[in-house]
Amino acid sequence: MLPTLALLYLGYDSVHQQGLALEEKTRNNERLTSERLADDTERRVFELARECFLDPALIDVIATLRGPDRPDIDRRIRTALQGIVKRHPIGVALLLAQSDAVRFPLLKRPVPRPLASYVESESASSQPALRELLRQAVPGRASARAASDSGGDVNSRAAGERRPL
Repeated sequence: MLPTLALLYLGYDSVHQQGLALEEKTRNNERLTSERLADDTERRVFELARECFLDPALIDVIATLRGPDRPDIDRRIRTALQGIVKRHPIGVALLLAQSDAVRFPLLKRPVPRPLASYVESESASSQPALRELLRQAVPGRASARAASDSGGDVNSRAAGERRPL
């Protein structure tokens, strides 16, 4: 009976060790698969980016930026870059900046509020002082309401004359 128990124990231990080895191989396989997927993805992204950067239209855009500045240049650049994005989906990540300004894509910013609306949101007692400060800080551009409340004039930048509101 003792030899049977010893063989049974050795068989059980062998099965247990095989299970542990199988779990370890499964973990290694999953790790290697994820690493292979990451490598393949990175390689494909670099290939697509290379194709995008070598697109003749992008090279033309860069040459255009180095040339003289013309009024229609921004629209032409945006149109060319939109075509590049259509041909190369990775181009959605393109960002064109020049002289501390982003030229593509157009940044969406909130519609600016008139300065007078900030004054109106303050208490009634502080509004006249704020209107005067606004008029001093932004001459010729103060709101018509701010100027008319005090009966003041506003400089007309286009005509270079003073006119009452």
